[in-house]
Amino acid sequence: MILPDVFTASTVSLSKTESVQRSVSRGGVIQLGRRTAHETEVKITSPLIKQKDVGALIAFLDDVGTSTPFDVELPLISKLKGSATANMRTRAAATAGSKTLLIDGAQANLMNIVKPNDMFNVSGHSKAYFVGVNMTGNQVNAFNSNGTGQFTLRSSQPLIKNVANNETVNFLTPKITVVRTSDVDLVISVKRSNFVTVSFDAVEFV
Repeated sequence: MILPDVFTASTVSLSKTESVQRSVSRGGVIQLGRRTAHETEVKITSPLIKQKDVGALIAFLDDVGTSTPFDVELPLISKLKGSATANMRTRAAATAGSKTLLIDGAQANLMNIVKPNDMFNVSGHSKAYFVGVNMTGNQVNAFNSNGTGQFTLRSSQPLIKNVANNETVNFLTPKITVVRTSDVDLVISVKRSNFVTVSFDAVEFV
């Protein structure tokens, strides 16, 4: 069995964890990192696996332990509350700390492209972001594109680093990079005859 290095996240929730130290692997070197208030805690569930193959997956998870980051795909984001059917691109650069991105590539005059609490990520970022509320004064506005397919996207969290012009903005299957929070929390669930899933907790690696 060729083990997947991208797993399916069953749930995603923002975490305002305390800033605590942890050991992580950066470029093969174990370093002491810190959790930040921007991190996201993730409950991860593997794809459906044949029971005869689960041992190989467990061995893989034991190998990555709690110090080796790996990618997690968030397919539940394909169930957007908004109407986006494709990924788009930034129309202008944005600086770290900003909560807005000018987006291009939507269908012209498209209504409700995304809605608050949808998620997205930007190419080159290991972090996924939640769509924020589009407010003007006390007025809540929809995320609608103009006649040229552009709109301003608002994030509920500030960007952790600069975003260049013409970067891909992934609304459909964003990925984040995570590390496991424990090496003893695996839960194996029998789903049907000869098939199981493996679940565990992780935290975003940014």
